[in-house]
Amino acid sequence: MANSTDPLARNVRGTNPQNLLEAITRKKVYETLYWKEKCFAVSAESLVDLAMDLKTCGGLCAGKHKASEFLCLTLKLLQIQPETEIVLEFITNENHKYIRLLGAFYLRLVGKPVDVYRYLEPLLYDYRRIRYKNSRGVCEVKHVDELVNDLLCKDNFCDVVLPRIPRRPALEGAGHLMPKTGRLDLFNKTLIVRDNLGANPIHRASQGNAKQRPDDNEETGRGASAWSNLRDAFGDPSFVKKERSANVEIEPRPKKPRTKMQNES
Repeated sequence: MANSTDPLARNVRGTNPQNLLEAITRKKVYETLYWKEKCFAVSAESLVDLAMDLKTCGGLCAGKHKASEFLCLTLKLLQIQPETEIVLEFITNENHKYIRLLGAFYLRLVGKPVDVYRYLEPLLYDYRRIRYKNSRGVCEVKHVDELVNDLLCKDNFCDVVLPRIPRRPALEGAGHLMPKTGRLDLFNKTLIVRDNLGANPIHRASQGNAKQRPDDNEETGRGASAWSNLRDAFGDPSFVKKERSANVEIEPRPKKPRTKMQNES
């Protein structure tokens, strides 16, 4: 039967994997023409070709709440229950963003909470744009990190109620996850390293030597720059400060009186 689950598939969360989608949602998927034509006798390998042709992401769309192609392929994944390695290949695929979202959605439905945070959090740094079809059938511009954040934080995604998972602080307190390190933390560590280098006199001298030579007006200010300190320390003749030449005022030349011949011409 086209709508039956694979006999070798294991129960997920104590029930048939297809039951993770509501009965009304499954019924709408079964009634779509895409399901009847494309999703019949589909294996995990042939499903990749269908996922590469995805152009939008969404749930129940348009006036009759027709199931989208993205939702049809999600239900097909629940039916055939592919190997974990195949799902991870979907998630780590950087060339096709809709395949990545499809794998992330499937893992959020059937995966363990630790695996969900471990494999979905790196996708928060994927900022590519996605065409998301809303309930009115109109495409909106969203981003991969925005949709992945909805998978981690919200209870509903693409008109499907997501299974409840513990929050990240609870898993960190139990020792199942390491504390999250974001890019801002790495930036703060970089600032600390830079401050420590700034306290090193050799580093300060090298930084001052790399700077452009300042003007004389800048050296006569409140303090001499690093360049002037190096010049005074080494006493190189090429670094000797040249004295300014005195300003010489040039008097204008007097005009010669015009002769009589010039006046007649």
